[in-house]
Amino acid sequence: FFDVWPRCVRPNAPHAMKRSPLLGLFAGRVRCMHPSPPPLQAMRLPSRPQHPLHFVREGDGPDVLVALHGAPGTHRDFRHLAPLLADQFQVIRFDLPGYGASSAGATANPGTAALANAMLEGIIALDLPPAARVYLMGHSFGGHLALEIASKDPERFAGVVLIASAGLRPHQALRPFWAVQGAARLLTTPHLAGPALSLCHLAWRHILGFPRSTTKEDVRQAQIRVASAEFHRLPQMLQRISALKGFVAWACDDAFIEPQVSEELAAACPPGPRLVFEKGGHNIQKTQAEAIAVRLKQWAR
Repeated sequence: FFDVWPRCVRPNAPHAMKRSPLLGLFAGRVRCMHPSPPPLQAMRLPSRPQHPLHFVREGDGPDVLVALHGAPGTHRDFRHLAPLLADQFQVIRFDLPGYGASSAGATANPGTAALANAMLEGIIALDLPPAARVYLMGHSFGGHLALEIASKDPERFAGVVLIASAGLRPHQALRPFWAVQGAARLLTTPHLAGPALSLCHLAWRHILGFPRSTTKEDVRQAQIRVASAEFHRLPQMLQRISALKGFVAWACDDAFIEPQVSEELAAACPPGPRLVFEKGGHNIQKTQAEAIAVRLKQWAR
């Protein structure tokens, strides 16, 4: 079951959060030196045709891997991993509604449940080959989204891939969770939304360490999405997808998500590989792309 589980130093949560979050975001060297540049494509959901949803597609393999980024993020978050998988998968990387080039109006609201409804509709609208095995891959809060989508229609999917995923309870970067939820409520409160967004943007940029390219709209979407996390529902989702294949990977030096949270999630997920890296930070789909790609292709055969 746990086929790769090396020892790692497990700093306690207070110490871990004293480290610069930049270590968790960008630790490690990005190993794929030539990220893929496929063209951005647009699609329109039948339920909201006036709001385009954008994605890139690459690879000509027999199976399909749908990549779902975190909060915030874009399809580019998988640009180092995707080309390494293109010989075995058609890799479809979405800009989720409200992120990158995709319209926020493609979903009813920024919460995970509404995003899952929109993305399931989008996956169905792709008209994928009937014989293709379809896998969902989520990074960070994209992991919660992958589990939500799979649990809505488990017979449509072959497995889930969770990369540095949010877990069954709030991780150290989200505690206290009531503060995260309170900030999200302020973002929807008249007369307070503007000042609250400015403060949230400063926090995401200078405390959490997100890059200068992170916009206020990115932060608004992400804050509301993260605050909508229904951790208590995850065991039910995992039970509904228990017949699927599972793949979980994380790094011990992730400054956002402590190893204990990742281990708890791995123990609750469907059987499959568990990849644990001593180093790599929060974005192991970049810093550990080669190792993940090798094991992912072996697992999906």
